[in-house]
Amino acid sequence: MTQQTNHTKSFYDELLRARLLSFVNATSGFVHNISNPLTIIATRAQLLQLKMPQDTDFEKMVEQSKTIESMLNNIVYISQNILNEKLKLLNINELLKNELTFLLTDSFFKQNVKKNYQLHPNLPKTKGVYFHISTVFFCAMQLQLFLMRDAVEKKVAIRTSEKDNNIIIDIAGTGERLSEEEVNQICSKSINLETDDIKPKQLLINNLTKSCQMTPGNDLILAVESNPYQTHYQIVIPIIHE
Repeated sequence: MTQQTNHTKSFYDELLRARLLSFVNATSGFVHNISNPLTIIATRAQLLQLKMPQDTDFEKMVEQSKTIESMLNNIVYISQNILNEKLKLLNINELLKNELTFLLTDSFFKQNVKKNYQLHPNLPKTKGVYFHISTVFFCAMQLQLFLMRDAVEKKVAIRTSEKDNNIIIDIAGTGERLSEEEVNQICSKSINLETDDIKPKQLLINNLTKSCQMTPGNDLILAVESNPYQTHYQIVIPIIHE
């Protein structure tokens, strides 16, 4: 019976992954089908705004249409890029902007966290795999959001810079401190293999560790420091032109 249950679970996992992959692949078509009527609505609202400038409702409709369009474009950008496993020229600032926009779907991040972004205006592009870099950033943010859930001050600062032919992403956030053991686990890329009743924080730490293991060679380095005031993550990406 146990063997049959394991087979059933394995089939479920395989089919679920196939369905999720199919869903992601269909995203661009789904967004396209929404965008067409949205464009018609926005155009109609703009015409009515010109005819009746005193009515502010039409202006609001145009603004909301642009917001929806931006959100739809973000979904397409993320879904298309995470499925591409090839090396490509990446704009890290653009990658971060889109990942942070996507994170706004998390109501806690959107409504409760004070955000400070300082993205280097002349950051060079580099060759890399979008999924690898974005997943390390995403997993670090997921862990940090968990750590700051009960913090009095919920603040996160994200900064990009260039140093020694590397692009550097710094993430600093308030909240619960990571223990020395947990920091060592992340930096040494060691996964906790405990399976019974694994705690949510440990699961997030494992995810971050796995995301670092996924990047080949020395393509990316993650350093973590944690004290009672904040936890700091530094992602170092070598600049590759060819």
